Amino acid sequence: MKYSKKPLTLEQQAELLLKRGLLADKNSLVKILSSINYYRLSGYLYPFRERGSSFFVKNTKLEDIIEIYDFDKSLRFLLFEGLKKIEIYFKTKVAYTFSHRYGCFAYSKKDCFPNMTEDSFSKFFAKIKSETKRSKESFVRHFFERYGDCHEILPLWMAVELFSFGSISLFFSGLENSLKAEIALIFGVNHRILRSWIISFCYVRNLCAHHSRLWNRQLAIKPKIPKKYNYLKDLGLRNDKLFFVFLLMYKIVEEIDFSCEWTKKAKSLFLGNSNFLKGMGFIKKWEKYFDEIV
Repeated sequence: MKYSKKPLTLEQQAELLLKRGLLADKNSLVKILSSINYYRLSGYLYPFRERGSSFFVKNTKLEDIIEIYDFDKSLRFLLFEGLKKIEIYFKTKVAYTFSHRYGCFAYSKKDCFPNMTEDSFSKFFAKIKSETKRSKESFVRHFFERYGDCHEILPLWMAVELFSFGSISLFFSGLENSLKAEIALIFGVNHRILRSWIISFCYVRNLCAHHSRLWNRQLAIKPKIPKKYNYLKDLGLRNDKLFFVFLLMYKIVEEIDFSCEWTKKAKSLFLGNSNFLKGMGFIKKWEKYFDEIV
């Protein structure tokens, strides 16, 4: 089928939303649509549509939608900050554990990555070398000025500082299972569970980086629920909603961030916006379970 919709002016977009029952001042709505793409805004409006209809439920107000939009922006900042802490921690543990078993330059050897194909390893290692060569970091320049006559790559504890979250996730996935299990033990789960968490964290971080909507989103990449948390399923826990991601992040960050500032900010944001939490899979008495699983 050929797509035949034509672009609407800002005034036409506003009139369409008003016609469908959105309560708003037209001038204010036009101003908002000039800053927020109609299609982006519709993602926040969609849950307020009547079932099987393009019309909104009664009393759907623009100011309420913008309040959710602003809450979603705060969610992205919160997630980005928390995931940055987890990424740094995870890189530290992977580099430390790998280096003590194989040596700090052994990541150039395919034998250390039995769960990665030859082709995948070649592409991965080529990317690492490319990122190292392009880096303007002073520690990279200093290392090669001093040791470049003997080494073509950085020691792993330096190299991981150039890895993306996705790269360190791939690095971990390719390791021998016993080494992955050793790293996963730090997080109190088996390596298959941890791998699913890290992959899901990468996915959520990419959503944040692209300013995607988080509120009311169903996650395409879901973190696995450990058996010890199965009792939460009976309370309505879903691993395709952000509540479970926050639950895991809360557990990890509480252990690695001695200031506890992030966990305090998370609780404060959720307590101050309790009306929006259902769309993210928050279960009843969620505060209790944040503290209970730590």
